[in-house]
Amino acid sequence: MKQLKLALIVGINIMLSLPAFAVDGTVEATAGFRLALTISQTQPLAFTATGPRIEFTGIPAGSDVLRVFTNGTRTEAGGYFILAGNPGTATPGILRLTGSPAETVNIGCDDVATLSRGAGQNIILSDIEINTAGGVGVDATDCDASGITSVVVASYAIGGGGSSDVHIGGRIVATSGDGVSTGIYSTANTGTGGDPVTLRVLYN
Repeated sequence: MKQLKLALIVGINIMLSLPAFAVDGTVEATAGFRLALTISQTQPLAFTATGPRIEFTGIPAGSDVLRVFTNGTRTEAGGYFILAGNPGTATPGILRLTGSPAETVNIGCDDVATLSRGAGQNIILSDIEINTAGGVGVDATDCDASGITSVVVASYAIGGGGSSDVHIGGRIVATSGDGVSTGIYSTANTGTGGDPVTLRVLYN
């Protein structure tokens, strides 16, 4: 009887000394989210925003330039002079960017756009520039030849309120005027050759 009892005790000790065959572990999961970027036009780039249409003296040559800067200043070069009594006013284009406050974004932009009045009646807008500092002054960043395919033209942080304005300027170089008649020319006329100014914005 004593021998049987001893064997039972030994068996119990062996069972208790076996190692565990399953363990539990945990891993922390985190996620960070940013607001989706949106862009909306708040003001068009207009060489004559208000007042009568622009009128010029003489016949423009290929080197004559009409320019609107990102602060709204309009200048003429060469023989491309606006008649003093009929100037109207100009405005820079403004795009409002909204996203996560203080997040850095990269911007790329077209260097060329097309204003159209009708089939075969187009005017080229070139040397497009942007200003991410609210359009103060005439200094701006030129949109390079890589256009929107390389988003490296400018980087800046979205404002603390979650939105920032990008001001846009550009210039028209006069041609001989062949095939171009009087009227309103706009990049919005895409059906007849108009091609808008495009900005591409990405989070850094």
